[in-house]
Amino acid sequence: MSYTSVAEIVQETIERFVAAGVSREVIEAEMKGVELVAVLDLTEASRDDQLLLTFERYGWEACAERYGVAERTIRDRRNAALNRQARRRMAAA
Repeated sequence: MSYTSVAEIVQETIERFVAAGVSREVIEAEMKGVELVAVLDLTEASRDDQLLLTFERYGWEACAERYGVAERTIRDRRNAALNRQARRRMAAA
């Protein structure tokens, strides 16, 4: 999903609420937070995917050097990214 898709979904949702009688001003204010959270989640997912791809291609040592951290930090970040990815997949199922 792209950021543009998120914006379109938010706009469609706003229009549906307005059609149902909710004040546009109120629903637009509330949906800004929803849009922000969705974009942040997409950004985090993209960052996780990039870390995992780099890890798979080059391994711990090269990733640690690239990001300027210890190998243990890369393993911890990889495990955290894998856990987030698993939670996303479970939530989508």
